[in-house]
Amino acid sequence: MVLEPLLDQIGEAPVAALLGLLTGVVFGVAAQRSSFCLRAATVEFARGQLGPKVAVWLLTFSTAMVWVQAARMLGLFDPDEARMMAVTGSWSGAVIGGLLFGVGMVLARGCSGRLLVLAATGNLRSVVSGLIFAVVAQMSLHGWLAPLRSALAQIWVTPAGRNVDLLQALALPEGGGLAIGAGIALVALAVARRAAVSAATLVFAS
Repeated sequence: MVLEPLLDQIGEAPVAALLGLLTGVVFGVAAQRSSFCLRAATVEFARGQLGPKVAVWLLTFSTAMVWVQAARMLGLFDPDEARMMAVTGSWSGAVIGGLLFGVGMVLARGCSGRLLVLAATGNLRSVVSGLIFAVVAQMSLHGWLAPLRSALAQIWVTPAGRNVDLLQALALPEGGGLAIGAGIALVALAVARRAAVSAATLVFAS
């Protein structure tokens, strides 16, 4: 493994911190330069518009999908070993949590990622909203709201004690995920061209 020499030299905790810092820097720069915002894309789509925000979101989503599916096909990534796939999934948690997240995102004028980027630019509203988001998230995981979260998650769970692999559930071929991701990327590029999104924005979005 590439990280093994570094792990042996400085230890697991410093390596995790270093990778976290690197990931944060890359995400922060890319999100700020591309103006990536799930809320803005949602509002734009709800208004019947396919503009730059939708294009950026679609390109970001498709890029992640293509990379993951390509890594899976090349044997660099085994989804069965991922922690999220090894536990029971919750359809009810996804639906209820998604609705709550969406409503909160619109009311707060930004999702957690966008609030973090705006907070780094000195936006005090985003700082306050982000802190409230973090506190409530911790309460849902380990605090007063944890029993309620657990009860809602148990309403409708996935079978066999594992999460759902959509490729298997939909009986799609091995390259189906990669093909879908590439198709979404083409749609994103078409929308971006019509909305006159700059090449630099597309690079950071991907």
